[in-house]
Amino acid sequence: MATTDYGSDISCVSDLDPNLTVVSGPLGVIQAVVRRLQTPRGFLWYDKNYGTDLRAFLNGKPSKFRIAQAIESEALKEERVQRADATVTITTDAITVELALTLAEGTFDLTISVTALTVELISFAQAA
Repeated sequence: MATTDYGSDISCVSDLDPNLTVVSGPLGVIQAVVRRLQTPRGFLWYDKNYGTDLRAFLNGKPSKFRIAQAIESEALKEERVQRADATVTITTDAITVELALTLAEGTFDLTISVTALTVELISFAQAA
């Protein structure tokens, strides 16, 4: 089976990797999606439709459905993502997201933790 060329980028989820490690393959796509989920909409001057900062959902009482819909919509803006399915758990001070991303090479399950300060990729693995 041929592997898909997803391009490459410097590793960067919440901050630039100080070693400037280059990532490619599905990990590069996963990091790109997580960056979208921590960037406020309109923050990038060259792409005003980029981003949905999940931390903003902690200020108020949005439904799990609304948050999941926003996550899926933002993930699908990443052209390398074919499908996105999110499940959201809300606690007093955090949101946990279980996100299944379907790429050309298969489905990858991600767990993302959202607090007032961070959007953190906790784990990811290719689905069985």
